[in-house]
Amino acid sequence: MEAKRILALEPYYGGSHKEWIDGLRLGSRHEIHVLTLPPRKWKWRMRGAAITLAEEFNAQFADQHWDAVLASSMLNLAEFTALTRCALPQTPTVYYLHENQITYPLHPDERIDHHFAITNLISVLTADRVVFNSDFNKTIFFEGIQQILSKIADIMPSPESLSSKQQNAQVIAPGVDFQELKGAAVRDGGPPTILWNHRWDRDKQPGVFAQTLKALLQRGVDFRVILCGEQFRKTPQEFIRLKQALGPRLVHFGYAPSRAAYADLLAQSDIVVSTAVQEFFGLSIVEAVYSGAFPILPRRLNYPNLLPAEFHNEALYDSDDDLIVILERAIQRAQINQLPNLQYTVMQHGWDNLIAKYDALF
Repeated sequence: MEAKRILALEPYYGGSHKEWIDGLRLGSRHEIHVLTLPPRKWKWRMRGAAITLAEEFNAQFADQHWDAVLASSMLNLAEFTALTRCALPQTPTVYYLHENQITYPLHPDERIDHHFAITNLISVLTADRVVFNSDFNKTIFFEGIQQILSKIADIMPSPESLSSKQQNAQVIAPGVDFQELKGAAVRDGGPPTILWNHRWDRDKQPGVFAQTLKALLQRGVDFRVILCGEQFRKTPQEFIRLKQALGPRLVHFGYAPSRAAYADLLAQSDIVVSTAVQEFFGLSIVEAVYSGAFPILPRRLNYPNLLPAEFHNEALYDSDDDLIVILERAIQRAQINQLPNLQYTVMQHGWDNLIAKYDALF
């Protein structure tokens, strides 16, 4: 079958968005050309990226043939399509939702802005194909957009238009390049190592994680800690205080300088913890579990879907107090090498298994 020429648009080229588009470009049998913008000012990316990327496309690539346009959920696809209609009048479009802007937790000083959710909706209605990164994401999008519209709209979109999009939407997980990662390292006989490998932002609740570890320290529990993940200009105060409280127990603090260094940190970890209130897939958890870490996760969001049901009772917690109990139990089991290795449960998310689905989509 003839390879297609795909124009991919990623306004937020960082973190999981970057890993996804890079893996797709490297693994696909199709020719994928990517236009990107730096991973900052996400609100302006959703409001203005279509203008910038359309200008770049029209100036440099409008005279080339394209078989499809692939856009991520940080782009207003309708605006990009309108601004490039002369060069791409009938080119099919695919809209991939890493996340949606319906449930994002607000800062205490912020007011809700439904514009971002409506941007997602307009893009979904514009696209010829809509793809979500998880069933969880798909479900909360269509449920949430109906709730928002019922509150603010005097004229609703036709039920048929939304129903058709929901029925035809696909779910394809973001791929993980497992070849860059390692299996679990041989234990060195020291205390178990707890891993945080999430973005250092409020929706991941670093304060809850810090308070949990401090509670375990007060109980006399022995452990080490790796704190890595994407950071921004300001380090959370909770992590600064946690760094002081942990002292020599802290193995690593800060963003890993390279993918290889990150893989080494994962391999050293016995347990990976999430305290997130916003997560649409859980890429960092998949990476850690593949590398041998046992997951301790909230019983919410997409996390229950990442693990077989038989491990839910020992891996999922229901409250902050429950987290302390379950994590302490996992540390005790890790000390005697009795934590199960769940690597096999996440193998399905490797690019080797997923790239054929993306290629078939195009």
